[in-house]
Amino acid sequence: MLIYQSTVEWNCIFENMSLENAGEGSVLPMLRSVRLVLGLFTSGKLGSVVSPHGMDAQMMWHLVRSSWILHVSCKKRRVAPIAALLSAVLHSSVFSDEGMHVTDNGPGPLKWFVEKILEEGTKSPRTIRLAALHLSGLWLSNPQTIKHYLKELKLLTLYGSVAFDEDFEAELAENHDAKTEVSLLAKSPDPELTEIFINTELYARVSVAVLFCKLADLADMVGLINENDDCHATIESGKLFLLELLESVVNDTDLSKELYKKYSRIHRRKIRAWQMICVLSRFIHQDIVQRVSSFLHISLYRNNLPAVRQYLETFSIHVYLKFPSLVSDQLVPILRDYNMRPQALSSYVFIAANVILHAPEAVRFRHLDELLPPIIPLLTSHHHSLRGFTQLLVYQVFRKLFPVDFGEPEISALEKRCFKDLKSYLEKNSDCVRGIDASQTLLNCRWSYRDKQNRNHYKFLGLACQTDSIKSKSLRMSMEGFLDAFDPNNSVTPAGIFTNRVEELEFECVPTSLMEQVAIFLNDVREDLRCAMAKDMVTIKNEKLSVDEDSNCMERSMDTNKENLLTLMPNDVSVDFQKKLPLVNMRNMTPAPGPS
Repeated sequence: MLIYQSTVEWNCIFENMSLENAGEGSVLPMLRSVRLVLGLFTSGKLGSVVSPHGMDAQMMWHLVRSSWILHVSCKKRRVAPIAALLSAVLHSSVFSDEGMHVTDNGPGPLKWFVEKILEEGTKSPRTIRLAALHLSGLWLSNPQTIKHYLKELKLLTLYGSVAFDEDFEAELAENHDAKTEVSLLAKSPDPELTEIFINTELYARVSVAVLFCKLADLADMVGLINENDDCHATIESGKLFLLELLESVVNDTDLSKELYKKYSRIHRRKIRAWQMICVLSRFIHQDIVQRVSSFLHISLYRNNLPAVRQYLETFSIHVYLKFPSLVSDQLVPILRDYNMRPQALSSYVFIAANVILHAPEAVRFRHLDELLPPIIPLLTSHHHSLRGFTQLLVYQVFRKLFPVDFGEPEISALEKRCFKDLKSYLEKNSDCVRGIDASQTLLNCRWSYRDKQNRNHYKFLGLACQTDSIKSKSLRMSMEGFLDAFDPNNSVTPAGIFTNRVEELEFECVPTSLMEQVAIFLNDVREDLRCAMAKDMVTIKNEKLSVDEDSNCMERSMDTNKENLLTLMPNDVSVDFQKKLPLVNMRNMTPAPGPS
C-alpha cells in the first residue's frame, strides 16, 4: 500500500512519524517501517529529493532522537525490537555518509545514537552484544568511519560484565521475529568464531578483534593491483586505535596500576586491553614504531601479573620480528641492564629467546650472535625464578639451533663474547659483589660438626640436588611442548587468543603463562626441600639422642662396677650394706684395727 505514495508524501510521512508516542506493542512494526523508508530513499526508487544519500542531517536527527525515546520507553529489552532499532537507525546505506558521524560542532546523529546505545549496553548484555554484531559489520564495510569511533571501540574492547543473559540463545531459537531481525543485522566478519561466544560477555571484544583482523587483511592489499581507498583508510584506523590503546595502558588510572589483585576488575581490564593490542600489532608501520616501542618498554618495566605479561611479551616478539633492526638498537642494550627488575628481565629474556627461535633464516644467526651473550650471565642470577626461566629458554635455544653447523670461527667468536659479557656481569653486578663478601666472611668462620651430622648433611644435599635435577628435566620436557607450539603469527590473531577457552580456563580466555608454570615448579621444589630439611633435622636430632643415651649407658656401667667393688669390702666398713659410698670417700676411709 505504501509504495504508491508520492515522494512528497513519503517525506511528510517520515518527518511526522511519531515514534516516541508509540505503544510497546507497536515498536516492531514501526521500526520495520522506518527501515523500509530508509531503504527506499537511499535506493533512489523515490528520487533523490533531499540529499545525494536520500537523507539529510536534520531528518536523521529527528529519527535518532525519536527512536531513542521509543527504545527507552520499553520496559523489557527483547531481542527483536533491539535488533530492529539497530538495523533501522544504523542503516547500511546511511552509515556510509561521513556527515552523519561528525559535524563542525560535534558528533553527528549516528555517532550520538551509537554513544547512547553503547552507554545503555554497559548495563544490558543483550543490547551490547547485538550492537557489537551490527557495528562490526558496518565498520568493516565502511572503514573510513572507524576513526570517529575510537572511544566506542575502546569501550567494546574493555567491556566485561558478570551479568549473564540466559534467555538470549533461547529467544533466538524460539522466537521467529527475533531470528528474522537478527538475520537483518550486518554480518559478523567471522561468524564461525564469534558464534562460540554469542552467549558470553566476551562477545563484544571478540567481535572487535575479528573486525581488525579482517581490516588488517584488507590493509595488506596496499601496493597490490586491487588496492583502493578503503585499504588506506583501514591502515590509518588501525594505527589510531593501536596508539589509543597503548596510550591508555600507559597513562590510564586503572590500566597503568602496578599493584592489583588477581582476578580483580583492573586485572581483567588489563588483559582485555593487551589482548586487543596483540591483534592490532599488524598495523605497526615504520612511521609509528618508535612511539609503539616507547609505550611498550614503559609497560614491560612496570609490575604486572604473569597473565598480563604474556601478552606484552607476545606483542614485543611480533614487533622485533617485524622490525629486525630494533633488536640491536633496543633489545640488546636493554638485556645488558642487569640491575633492571627481575620480572622485567625475565620478560626480555623470553622475548629475546623467541626472536632467535622464530627469526627468518637470513637473520637468525645475527640475532643469536647479538642476543645470546647478554643472556648468558643471567644463568647465574641469584634470583631463583629469573635463573630457572633463563636456563629453560637457553636450553631451548641450544636444543633447536646448535645441531646446525654455523661454522667453527663463528661459534668461537660467539663463545668469546659470551665470556666477556659474563665477566662484565660478575664484575659490576651488586648482588654478586655482596655474595662474594658474604662468602669471604663465611670462610673466615670455623664450624665444628660431628662426623655423623656432616655425613647426613652431605647426604641431604646430594638427595636435594638429585631431586632438583629430576624435576628440572621433567620441567624442560613439559615446557618443550609449550615452546614448540608457540607461533608468533598465530598468537596475535583472534583465533590464537580466544580459542583457548575451556572449562578450566574461564578467566578471560587466558592460558597459564610459561613464567607462571616455572614459578609453580620452583615453589613445588622449595616446598619439597623444606620437607626434606625438616625430616633431616628430625633424623639428626634422633641420632643425637641415641648418642647421648649411649653415653648415659657407659656412665651407668661405671657406677655398677663401683657398686661391685663396694660389696667386696669388709662388713664393718659400713653398718648399712646398701649405702652407696662415693669413690673419693672410700679413699679417705681407714680400715678397722684387727685383733691383737
